[in-house]
Amino acid sequence: MNVGGNMKKTKTLNLLIVLLTMFALTSCAFIQKTNKRKQIVTTLYPEYDMINKIIGTNQETKDLFDVTLIIPPGQDSHTFDPSIQDLITIKNADIFIYTADEMETWVKDVDFGTDTIVIDLSKDSYKKTDDVDKTSRIKLFQVEDDDDEEPGHDHNHVHAYDPHYWLYPIYSIYMVEQIRDVLIDNVEDPFETRPITKVLTDNANAYIDELKKVDQALTLISQTSTQNTMYFGSPFSFYYWHVIYGFDYELTYSTCSTETEPPINVLSNIIDKMKANNIKYIFAKELVNQEACEMISFHTKAEILVLHSGHNVSVEDFRNPDVSYLTILWQDVENLSKMLNVDYNQIIKEVNDYDIKMQ
Repeated sequence: MNVGGNMKKTKTLNLLIVLLTMFALTSCAFIQKTNKRKQIVTTLYPEYDMINKIIGTNQETKDLFDVTLIIPPGQDSHTFDPSIQDLITIKNADIFIYTADEMETWVKDVDFGTDTIVIDLSKDSYKKTDDVDKTSRIKLFQVEDDDDEEPGHDHNHVHAYDPHYWLYPIYSIYMVEQIRDVLIDNVEDPFETRPITKVLTDNANAYIDELKKVDQALTLISQTSTQNTMYFGSPFSFYYWHVIYGFDYELTYSTCSTETEPPINVLSNIIDKMKANNIKYIFAKELVNQEACEMISFHTKAEILVLHSGHNVSVEDFRNPDVSYLTILWQDVENLSKMLNVDYNQIIKEVNDYDIKMQ
């Protein structure tokens, strides 16, 4: 028997097993490190939807991120206060994305993790290239003072600067660009063709193209409407549409809160104006008390339409894959067309015709 030869073979085999085991353990550790999902936490529905649409349905990109909407679906964002568990989730996040200090006023008190990337989208400061002007392209509009404001109105959630800038589609584009860049900067994309970067970029471009169409539709409505005033029976978030597109407005609430009912004389005033101008619709806001809206509708026979501000969505809509921030915007465009006596189908045709012409 060749005992020495067998012993050598046994030693060689044992060494090979050890090396293979070490390689396997090292490979597993490498995979766990490189494939660790980035934990992204965000506040409002628009940026949550933007993040998910940029990541897309490609499994390779989906496996790179976990995205959490910290404000529960169905809750009015103006009444949200983070729980202890929410604060822990935020502290453990790799990336925290929010709208503005003027919107999420509670963010200033958050204890972020030392490695957490914090993005205030209103600052428009996350740009990849050094040669880009660092001045923010997003300008928060100062709300006009109302000298006739009723003293009985609730002054909770009064914003010196209106933080609802995401409702202007061009500002939404700047949000998408920042989100795209922070996602690209925080993934491993080692191949020369950079496939992950391409997927994220292509998805962002598709979202941006749709936002441009929404902006064009709103511009066309402003140019063709036979009456230019929006009537609201709920809190008002569309000041940017007033400034950018010139739509006027009549309000029942002077703040974001519905906790205090509007005075009778304010309700009477808007009812009289709607009757005098034969207004057939009244706008309601999502996820808030609609008593004032219903009262106005009762006295004017006006149909209640939701003009959705996008802060948040219902639980049902959150679970519905066919609902997105873009579908919300297009529904708003359709409802605005009804309010302002504009042919919505003609607006869509003109937008699509222009898009084909520019291709």
